[in-house]
Parts: sequence; structure tokens; C-alpha cells
Amino acid sequence: MPYSNLSAAITPTQVTAIATAIATIKTNLPFLINLTPDERQTFSKMGDDGFVYVTKAVEHATNNASVIPPAISVAEGKKDLDLANALRPILQQLTSLVESVDDTMMAAGVEAKDFADNFYNIVKVMAMTNTPGMTAIAQDLGTFYEKATPVVTPTPPTP
Repeated sequence: MPYSNLSAAITPTQVTAIATAIATIKTNLPFLINLTPDERQTFSKMGDDGFVYVTKAVEHATNNASVIPPAISVAEGKKDLDLANALRPILQQLTSLVESVDDTMMAAGVEAKDFADNFYNIVKVMAMTNTPGMTAIAQDLGTFYEKATPVVTPTPPTP
């Protein structure tokens, strides 16, 4: 559905229910980790082709367990693959949800900012006509539009 105008609210009860639902998800995934940016850079990613490759490798390893050295655990490899496969649809659903929440928050922010800009413009006009109390409001809101004077550092001449 294309976005046209947003008019919605979240009740405190809904906020609590959502927080509880998120806590339930975290409780049901107690093994979740957080990688450092360096780890994310160095780890190889497993896309769709990677899943096929790993699945075949686990199947072959399971069917040929006698040739696998003891240092490599076929059971652990299968367990890791099963976990990755179980997390894929969860990630897809959460990614879609996060995208929708982010888009909705952006739209709400745009609409709220448009309201504030329209109100500020009206207040400025009212302040110019000496409507009581509007000058103070215009000055208060105007501080958000003041541009900071950029600091220019002189560049030394090149010899």
C-alpha cells in the first residue's frame, strides 16, 4: 500500500505489549551474540549458494563419517547448519518488521517536522503583526534554524 498520510498512535499498553514480545523473543534466543565490526568484516558470509554447499557437505560428511578426523564434529556441523536454517525465516520476518517500523518512524518524523515548520511560519507572521506572546515563541523556535558560523582554518601557502 503506497504511503499517503499517516495518522496513528501507540498506546502505553501497546508499548508494554511490544516490549514484552521483544523480551520473549530474546528469551527464546538466549544464544544470540554480537560480532565486532572487525569480525563482521573477516567472517565469510553464507548466502543462498553457501547454504546449498554447506548442506551438501554435511550430508556427505554424515554419509562418510568413517573418513572424518576426530577433530571435526559432524554433529556440531549439522547443529550449526540447523541453527542457521532455523534463524533464516526469523531474520527475514524481523528484517521486514524493522524496515516497516523504520519507514513508519521516518514518515511520522517528516509529518511532525512539516507541522512544526508550518506552525513556526505562522508564528513568525503573527510575531511581525505584534500578536501577544508570538515573538517569544518565534525566537524560541528560530534558534533551531540558526546556522552555526563555519570555522574557516586558513590554509598555509605552499612553498
